[in-house]
Amino acid sequence: MASSPAQHKMRMSHSPARSPRNDADEREERIVVDDGVYSVPPGDTAARIIVPNPSSAPAGKPKLVPQFKFILTMIALNTIIFVIEIGKNGWTVESLKVNPLIGPSSGGAQRTDLIKDDGEWWRLLTAMFLHAGVVHLLFNMAALYQLGMELESTFDRRRIAFIYFATGLIGAIVSGFFVPDVVGVGASGAIFGLFGATFAEFMLNWKLYTNRVCHMTNLIVVAVINLGIGLLPFVNNFAHLSGFISGLGLGFALLSLPLSRQDRIMGTRTRKQRLLGWSGAAFTIVFAVLFIALFASETDAKTACPWCKYLDCVPAPWWSCDATSGECYGEQFKNGTLVVTCPSGKNLTAPPNSAFTAALCTSLCT
Repeated sequence: MASSPAQHKMRMSHSPARSPRNDADEREERIVVDDGVYSVPPGDTAARIIVPNPSSAPAGKPKLVPQFKFILTMIALNTIIFVIEIGKNGWTVESLKVNPLIGPSSGGAQRTDLIKDDGEWWRLLTAMFLHAGVVHLLFNMAALYQLGMELESTFDRRRIAFIYFATGLIGAIVSGFFVPDVVGVGASGAIFGLFGATFAEFMLNWKLYTNRVCHMTNLIVVAVINLGIGLLPFVNNFAHLSGFISGLGLGFALLSLPLSRQDRIMGTRTRKQRLLGWSGAAFTIVFAVLFIALFASETDAKTACPWCKYLDCVPAPWWSCDATSGECYGEQFKNGTLVVTCPSGKNLTAPPNSAFTAALCTSLCT
């Protein structure tokens, strides 16, 4: 049948490789549409005619509203909420002896007693947007930018948002089960979830990367260093570990890329990718349901798993893990004096005008 002048012609050209991913082994052929008729390269029986999407915006027309960026929005939201925290604290920060991270007290943070006894389940979510201080905020936002921007530029932002919130909630639940006496704040669980997803994405899309050994070594070194820091006192490594594990599972489930030109055209995945995807999704669901049930029950983590405490803090000659475990009590007298009873049983007087917080217990009982 003769072609009409309104039809178009396709020509094939190779796309340049993009670092760190490389398509040299299985090059993707990009379709360019010009005026004329559709044509298929001779001998290419696998080629298919792709009709341009008529709903796409006209090229060259500037957008009045910038494209929504989930990671940048989270960074802005966390920063704004931290400023609000300072404002509610009278535009002052606590003493460095009380809060060495240069920040306010922790109202609205994750507290297992209020979540389970008073039904304040919303604290599992709000704690993800609170930070203990300027130092805490800067480190978390730098990590969020470094990990999240690359993932969001490659994948659908809805997938990245789902991984972020899902792993953050799982991290809060797991840490609430293992360390119920610790007041938790920060997006560390969600950030480690993105790190686990990055690790999974690299393994899923192995063929698209150049210099694979160096990239894998870099990921392993960064993971070991960050999880190793979590073994120090006063750092909640259970949120880090559970966020990383659940992020790894969700990364396998959601972040696979088609490897060949034919797979890209058809939007299909390899058998290995499908297997890892279903396995990752099933593992994450079982992992989350297990710890939701444990968190909602009256199970004592210290009795059920006595050695698990070493995943959060490893004793060493330079520090003590005892000050980070057990219950801390405070008694306020009429003259304003606050006496803190440490987990070891030692009674200490807090600085004048101090509020009884987990940070105060940590600074006095160390």
